Amino acid sequence: MKPFLSILILLPLFSNSQNLSIGAKQDRLIQSITSDTINGKYKEILFSYDLLKRVTSITERTSMAEDSSKKFTDQLITDTSTIQQFEYKAEQKEPYLRRTTSFYFDEKEKKWFWQADELQYFIYENGKRVRDSILYKSRSFSLLDKRHEWDFDTTFKTYITNIKHTDSAFYYMCDKTNYGYPMNLYSRSIVQHENSISQLSAHYFASFQIISNSFYTKFDEAINPFNQLNIATVLANEKLSFSFDLNKVRVNYEPTARVHTLELNWLFLNKTNALNYYNEGIDLYYNYKHNMEVSYIYNQLKLPVFCSINISLLDNDGEVYARKKRNFSFRYIQ
Repeated sequence: MKPFLSILILLPLFSNSQNLSIGAKQDRLIQSITSDTINGKYKEILFSYDLLKRVTSITERTSMAEDSSKKFTDQLITDTSTIQQFEYKAEQKEPYLRRTTSFYFDEKEKKWFWQADELQYFIYENGKRVRDSILYKSRSFSLLDKRHEWDFDTTFKTYITNIKHTDSAFYYMCDKTNYGYPMNLYSRSIVQHENSISQLSAHYFASFQIISNSFYTKFDEAINPFNQLNIATVLANEKLSFSFDLNKVRVNYEPTARVHTLELNWLFLNKTNALNYYNEGIDLYYNYKHNMEVSYIYNQLKLPVFCSINISLLDNDGEVYARKKRNFSFRYIQ
């Protein structure tokens, strides 16, 4: 029975992956990346394009089987967690605006609710993104009355980001101190080595500090499909991420472990795909380190169609306390 269940779990991946013929005409545009299934639920990121092959939207969503009768069915319930929409001027390659709408899932009501809207205007000089002008509004979370209630804040707040380029690094800083945002100062930097990102760091400063670092140590010689997108250089400091609750995927480990989220990511800037990387950092009161070893199956065009990630979770002494494996499939527009 167990082998049969394992095959069922991987069915969404293999049905979504593609094996393209050499003679087929390919635009090399990624259509989606889909995770494997956990507890009847899987995550995916979808891409849409205009006639000029420019990205118009990136949608992150979760799908799960509807099981009201306690029996497996073919019905799927799909919920969107984030949608990014890009706008362009005439035939310009780079977007001038990104609209991002995000939603949060209420565990008590078992429903998704609107959380935030952001309008991000990209400002360029000599073809390079040098700063952003951002309008932001959100539903604020208040603990003052200890009822854990969300309140609407419909006023757009404005802040400016600053960007600095060097031959080997990219620095991004966002200051939100003007209106008392919980995370007052945010910065992200990337360090390049031989045309690939070797380190990506993010720091959040407030009454406490959150630090996260990703180190990329090994790459393949195939094509990174996200680097082919027109937004790749604009979003050089960003990544595509899948986050999973470690409390649900942890194996043989105490529930009191101070590690809450596992993040698996792909970068826009790298021309090839990372085969080994690790995330480490400080999140409020605990340290963490996750090591990822990645293997790919490619099509004849050297584009990945299937990905398997072996994950090691390490404690403060560098000892592995748990291991996990996640799989992803890639689809392309034909």
